[in-house]
Amino acid sequence: MALKISVIVCAHNEARYLSPCLHSLLAQSRPPDEILVINNASTDETRTVALRVPSVRVVDEPRKGLVIAREAGRRVARVTYGRAVRPCDDGHVTSTRRVLGDP
Repeated sequence: MALKISVIVCAHNEARYLSPCLHSLLAQSRPPDEILVINNASTDETRTVALRVPSVRVVDEPRKGLVIAREAGRRVARVTYGRAVRPCDDGHVTSTRRVLGDP
């Protein structure tokens, strides 16, 4: 059985940077089987931005915190057998910011 991949993107107020991150995931030579965006108590348009990207599932987590967001993603990930779950957090989004030339 082939390895299935879920990517969990934990995002708190990342509307400005989220779209490039998600499109980058979709452009991989081996795209993930599912991409989850955990909208972690955002007060900006993070949820709306994520919903605009095809194949992305958004989970709202009202309790703020990276550990809480990761666990929320792990609980709802559809990949259950041969599982590879990769949480992406603000550090990954920060890397995207640097690539875009925004500190």
